[in-house]
Amino acid sequence: MSQEARGLDAGQRLVARLMGLGDRRTAGIVAQIALEEKAHVAIGVAWFKRVCEAQGVAAPGAFRSLLASLSPELLKGPFNHIARSEVGLSQDWYDVQCWPEGERAAMVAPAEAAAAKGRGEDPAAGASAGAVGAAAVTAGVIDGAGLEELRRRLALMLDTEAAAAAL
Repeated sequence: MSQEARGLDAGQRLVARLMGLGDRRTAGIVAQIALEEKAHVAIGVAWFKRVCEAQGVAAPGAFRSLLASLSPELLKGPFNHIARSEVGLSQDWYDVQCWPEGERAAMVAPAEAAAAKGRGEDPAAGASAGAVGAAAVTAGVIDGAGLEELRRRLALMLDTEAAAAAL
């Protein structure tokens, strides 16, 4: 869901750039892809909310935990807030500037250190921050076991839905 949301962020900018280069055909294709991403993200948001409700956790906090731990590179904009809002992603789900202060402090630094480590930057600092990362990322939102259970249930629900759709 977070990767598809990046499509919402980049789609219109890419269309404008392609149009500026005079490539109307490719711009039209990218515009269609960007439009289709809205449905993908909306479905992901709906499923995520269902899983969180079944787990008894708040969807925005769980999403923040997953985003910070699994895709820290997605914590930076630019964001298309309007497109994201249209599909059910409010800013408090993904924009660290809108996160509760305690969560921001607990999640962002370890996530940024893990991302730097993944890029091969300052591995010594990344390793020490990474040791703190898993626990700190979920502090105050959902514990590590709960996060794993949330991942497991989401995967199971998606597999079940895919199997039903294949029938």
